[in-house]
Amino acid sequence: MMRAGERRSASAPARVCLVGEDLDWLGGTSIQAAISMRVTFCCTWKSAPCSFAISTVGVINNSAIFSDIWATPEHSWAQFIATCAGWKSNRSNRLWPSKVKVRSEIPSAAGLASSAALCVAGVAASNGTADFQYLSRECWFVEREILSRDVGPMDYFPCIVGGVIEASCGSSGVERIAQLNWPKDARLIVVDTLVKRDTSEVVSWKRSRWSHGDRSVARYISSTKELALQLSEILSRSPRPQLLEIGRILTKAHVSLRDDMGVSNKIIEDCVNTLLRSGAAGAKITGTGKGGCVFAVVHETDMEQVLGAIKRMPVNAVGASVDSEGVKLAID
Repeated sequence: MMRAGERRSASAPARVCLVGEDLDWLGGTSIQAAISMRVTFCCTWKSAPCSFAISTVGVINNSAIFSDIWATPEHSWAQFIATCAGWKSNRSNRLWPSKVKVRSEIPSAAGLASSAALCVAGVAASNGTADFQYLSRECWFVEREILSRDVGPMDYFPCIVGGVIEASCGSSGVERIAQLNWPKDARLIVVDTLVKRDTSEVVSWKRSRWSHGDRSVARYISSTKELALQLSEILSRSPRPQLLEIGRILTKAHVSLRDDMGVSNKIIEDCVNTLLRSGAAGAKITGTGKGGCVFAVVHETDMEQVLGAIKRMPVNAVGASVDSEGVKLAID
């Protein structure tokens, strides 16, 4: 039984989409990888009634105090955190959330599933569970139904279970998931172009094009389904997949995102070209595009060279690896 003063903390990783952006709602297979950039959500509980305080450090740096968990925060960042902290609580509970501290390494609005990772960590910490079925179901409901964000269901899976995840999607949402292999000597370089965009707005624009029969979206679906199948075969058939094969598919996926889905721009293309010229095996947009992040897959021996080249551009770039742990929960 939870006690007054008890703290629950949970952390969850960001993710990159290797192949298959938007195929959770367009239908198809998406392959994603959890990466070693995390958000940590720590929630303290006190005897009800009590005030509620939020403090954040990292990519969001702010603080706020409210009369209780049910007060309506003025800012969206605070509303998101408060909703996660109070999920499945009610006014008749003996204990209420009283304080939340959030620390995040994940750029927001950049295609790394920062909101999915925050939601997973928040709901896990507030409810004291790392259960896969519970978190995948509840987190999608929180974002889509409570916070009115136009998000698909697939982003939560790598944040919850870690590693490389293949999610097969249909009209009912994610219908099947499987974990895939990843080369032990592969590393990632994550590049924030510093161009922010609203994910829901971009997705709504894509939905409108699809509903009006845009043939370029149909081409994107067809080519990306084929690339996802090829990548799945590579990552399934051997415990030590070849990095050059992976990189070739990722770069082809980027070309379709650029030419068919139309979500690239000059800074994204400059980043992709710089990464490839300096030794990356492959590079592409991650997430909904029109800004945000690109990433590259590189051999560990080429990491320093490629990272040095991209850091000469007016962007933020960091080295990362695939995170195999997923959500981590602790109770003090």
